[in-house]
Amino acid sequence: MINLKQQMWNKFYNNGAKYNQNSNCKILEIINSTKVYIKENIHILDIGCGAGELSVILSEHGYKVTGIDISDVAIVKARRLNEDRNTKVNFLVSDIFQIEGKFDIILCKLVFAFIEDKEVFLDKIKCLMNANSSFIISTPIITLENKEKVLKPAICITVQDIEDLKKHFSKVSSVLENQDNFGDNYIITCSI
Repeated sequence: MINLKQQMWNKFYNNGAKYNQNSNCKILEIINSTKVYIKENIHILDIGCGAGELSVILSEHGYKVTGIDISDVAIVKARRLNEDRNTKVNFLVSDIFQIEGKFDIILCKLVFAFIEDKEVFLDKIKCLMNANSSFIISTPIITLENKEKVLKPAICITVQDIEDLKKHFSKVSSVLENQDNFGDNYIITCSI
């Protein structure tokens, strides 16, 4: 049964829209830097993978990747890209609460702002992590300094959201990627 949220995202992907791909290189750089801390056979969960661009790039770099999205339209596109690029990403129409197992890296690119109950979401994320896992969020942030220029505040998280992450994780660090009219784009890395 398709819910309203799934319908909205299906329409988004049926219209050919794509999310900003700028942060893919920076995310890959951050993930590559974690290799020293975790085992070689790194399994990544890409939450809200959309049409699969980042998941496929990660697979091309030798990572084992599972990409999930609630949009079946997005997953059809992701599977087509996976086949075209001859990668081995496991793409699933799913939400985070249907996923089991442990992952070395969990990605949440341009999704965190859309999570309705962040507390429950973060508890589930922690259940999917092992002692050496990283949870990486790529998102625009709205601040007092940039709020007047941000075009779409609904796609941003707040500084308070970052403070709330510190209640769930022992280490939270962030890197400013760029600044534009969609907010100050950060990549936030969290560990247990």
